[in-house]
Amino acid sequence: MPRKIPSGKRKTTLNNLVCGYLNDFYRSSSFYLHLDFWCLIFTFLKLELVAICDDGRGSANTVRSIKDKNGVGVIHYAAAKGKINVLDYLIEDLGIDVNFKDEKGDSPLMHAIEGGNTNVVEYLLGKGAGPNASNTKGYTPLHSAAEKGHTEILARLLSKGANVNALSETGTPLDMAANYNQLEALQILLEQNANPNLCSGRSFTPLTGSIVSQSLRCIEPLLE
Repeated sequence: MPRKIPSGKRKTTLNNLVCGYLNDFYRSSSFYLHLDFWCLIFTFLKLELVAICDDGRGSANTVRSIKDKNGVGVIHYAAAKGKINVLDYLIEDLGIDVNFKDEKGDSPLMHAIEGGNTNVVEYLLGKGAGPNASNTKGYTPLHSAAEKGHTEILARLLSKGANVNALSETGTPLDMAANYNQLEALQILLEQNANPNLCSGRSFTPLTGSIVSQSLRCIEPLLE
C-alpha cells in the first residue's frame, strides 16, 4: 500500500504544463536529453501534483502516463539516473509497481543496470524487483549486467536467484559477456555454473561468439 499523502496542499496547473511541454517532447529524439524538464516534474510531483487526489491514486495514474515516444517513463528515468529519493517517492508514496515495465518490457531494474547504478539496483531488489524479469526479447537484468561488465551488480543478481542460463533472442548472459569481451563477468558466470555449450539464437555458443566478436581474452576460459 502506498504511504498516505497529506491533503490540504494547493492544486496547480502542472497538468497543463506537462501536456503543453509534451507536445514538443514527444517529437524529440531522446528522453534523456530533457533533464531540466524531469527535474521540474519531480519537484512539482512531491509538492503539488499529489493534491489532485488525496489518496494518491490520481497522482500515480498521472505519473504512469508520462512517457517519451519510446515508452520510457518517470520511474525508468529515475532508475537510470540514480535518483533513489525519487524512486522512493514513486514506489512508497504513489504505490507505483517496482516492476513497472516500459513499452519494450524493460523494468526499472534494467534501466538501473544500464546506467551502472549499483545503489539503485540494491534499492530496487530490496523493494521486490524481479531479478529474472525479462523484456520483450527475453533479455534479463543478468544479460544487461554481463554485457556491461558490471560485476558487482552481476554478483548481486545471482545472489538473488537470477537464472544464470536465461535464454534471450541473443543468447545467454554468458553469450553477452563473451560477445562484449567482459572477462570478469564471464568468469563469475562460469563459477556459477553457466553452461558454455548453450547455443544462442544465431546457433553460436559463447566460444563461437567470442571468436566472431574478437573477444580474445574470453576464449581461453571457455576452452577450459
